[in-house]
Amino acid sequence: MKRFIFAATYCCYVSVASAQLNLSDSLSMSELEYLDSLPEIVVKAEKPLVKVKEGKITYDAQRLIQGKSVTNIYDALLYLPGVTENDERLLLAGSQSLAILINGKKSEMSYSNLISLLKSLPSQRIKSAEIMYNANPKYHTRGAAINIVMTEPGILDGLKGQVYATYQQKHYAEYFTGTSLQYATKGFNFDANYNYADIHYRTGEDIFSLHTLGYQSYPIKQYDRTSAKYSTHNPWANISYKWGDGHKINLTYAGDYKTNLSNENQSVGTFTHSHLHKTANAPVAMSDLQLSYQSTSSLDVGVEFTSYNDNTTQHYRDSNTGYQSVTKQFIKRYKAYLDHSLNLRHLTLCYGAEYKYAHDNSKQIYNSGNHNDLRSSRDEHTATGYIGLLREFNPKFSLQAYLQGEYYKIVNYDKWSIFPQLNLTYTPDYSHIIQLNISSDKVYPSYWEMQNNVSQLNSYAEIQGNPSLRPYDDYSGQLSYIFKNKYILTFYVNYSDDYAVQLPYQATDKLALIFKTQNMDYRSVLGANIYLPFNIGSFMKSSITINTFNDRQKADTFHDISFDNSKWVFYSKIDNTFAISTRPNIKAELSVAYTTPNIQGPATISSLWQLNIGAKWVFLGGNADLSVKCNDVFNSWVPNIKMKYSRQDLQMNMFPDSRRFVTSFSYRFNGFKPKNNSIDTSRFGTK
Repeated sequence: MKRFIFAATYCCYVSVASAQLNLSDSLSMSELEYLDSLPEIVVKAEKPLVKVKEGKITYDAQRLIQGKSVTNIYDALLYLPGVTENDERLLLAGSQSLAILINGKKSEMSYSNLISLLKSLPSQRIKSAEIMYNANPKYHTRGAAINIVMTEPGILDGLKGQVYATYQQKHYAEYFTGTSLQYATKGFNFDANYNYADIHYRTGEDIFSLHTLGYQSYPIKQYDRTSAKYSTHNPWANISYKWGDGHKINLTYAGDYKTNLSNENQSVGTFTHSHLHKTANAPVAMSDLQLSYQSTSSLDVGVEFTSYNDNTTQHYRDSNTGYQSVTKQFIKRYKAYLDHSLNLRHLTLCYGAEYKYAHDNSKQIYNSGNHNDLRSSRDEHTATGYIGLLREFNPKFSLQAYLQGEYYKIVNYDKWSIFPQLNLTYTPDYSHIIQLNISSDKVYPSYWEMQNNVSQLNSYAEIQGNPSLRPYDDYSGQLSYIFKNKYILTFYVNYSDDYAVQLPYQATDKLALIFKTQNMDYRSVLGANIYLPFNIGSFMKSSITINTFNDRQKADTFHDISFDNSKWVFYSKIDNTFAISTRPNIKAELSVAYTTPNIQGPATISSLWQLNIGAKWVFLGGNADLSVKCNDVFNSWVPNIKMKYSRQDLQMNMFPDSRRFVTSFSYRFNGFKPKNNSIDTSRFGTK
């Protein structure tokens, strides 16, 4: 048999060689040259969209946003599978809360300040995004998190940078401009970004309330319109130094400064007419400074200091009364942490600790004796420690298990808590990945929500603080299946004990609509999310996201009522990118999203849909981008809230101003090269 196979192979080879000789004899010289120029065999492969390691689902961020009209990192995160936004708050399907990390570090700045920072960083600066449904305790966060991995300059790059400008038109025009610079020398990395924005927006709601007081019902109609203006300055800088074989020290600064703040609210209706004017007596300032050190022995230590200062004056008047109030909030927060890991024979042992101290000094002083002044000074202490095991049993199966303990104290409230975590990853082959995550977390309210303060929205509606507000515990589990490194199916369950949310409530002792954050009994969510990317040739790249879940919220005591409300919700979105032209390089995009009605406590939120369109032109050798985009073309992604339960009869229609036309330009440059570097060039050249 071996001799037969060899003889057959030899005969085939001789036949092909003879055919080639005969063909060469019968072809002209030009035809022979054409045959010689035929291309070699080309093997085309698709770069994996997803990689999974140590419980992290890592996405190639630049590939996800390729050809899309994306200007900043915040917008880029919205293209991650399972990530959506609600009122400028990022949400991840399958989790109740979501932390944002930058280069593996969690900042102590407020969420709104963090979002301002992400909107100031150009989208070209993000290298990859790591989604963790169950973050390693070394990141000093619990539950779900997104880690943004930034690009780093190389020693041969010289000075790299980018300048950018954006014009945004809603009802009012807004402007953004800034610059980003990177430079590296032997050992040192310098990274800086500055963004300036001129913000002007409006919001509003139409309130239709049938307010029952005693045995009488009062129909109330109020129409609110708010216009706000301010300027923001967002500096961000990072300096790192590496030496030896793995030693690194890193210093990061972030700032968010709001100036020229002016907020006007006009309310007209059947109840009364009112006017509220709010101004800042000084810039609303946030500063955050982080210093960390990493060693070759897997040791990571760091400290962080955050300060926040807000000083505003409100002038309020209606047909019956008027007053002036001064609100001040000054927060100082300190953090220190230590993490270490040991590589043992068959596993990795990790452990660490963190301590946080915050001092909140808040005031609300009125010039009218009809209101109670607020003066509050409180300290908050949080101490945590953890231990974990990481084990790879074989190339197909790995496990990460952690146990974290926490002590929390604020004023007279203190509590010990234990948080177990578990990650399991099974990879039977390259095309199939199965991941199981089980985690627990504690969610803390904002400092201002816990104050005993009252702020008027208009003569009928007011926001009340809640000193008895408690943190709530969150438990979650996710089972994900990833097929061919791009198709993702996730089943999830979330349970939040003592869940807290701000809901409207028609008071029973006065004609007032109260917005107050309160604890419920629980909230549970059970659902599934699927992400399906696909291409149609080289012309169109698309992805479909489908998320369906059951949301249940229960409270035995909510003011003077109780409720147990649940609903199935369906969300879907399709993103499309079209290659219009290669020369010039022009791409267009179109996306459509829809969600069925949802619930919020005993209230129902209406269904929503939106259409987004855009185009992007890349020119000047790929160094310049010009993009135009219109989000929510039909101004339809605006919720209406309806609550008809017990004695509550209320409808709130949000004022539609979500249509946004955006034009942006960015130019990337690579300036002078470093004169001195560590590369030996003594053997180069012709002399």
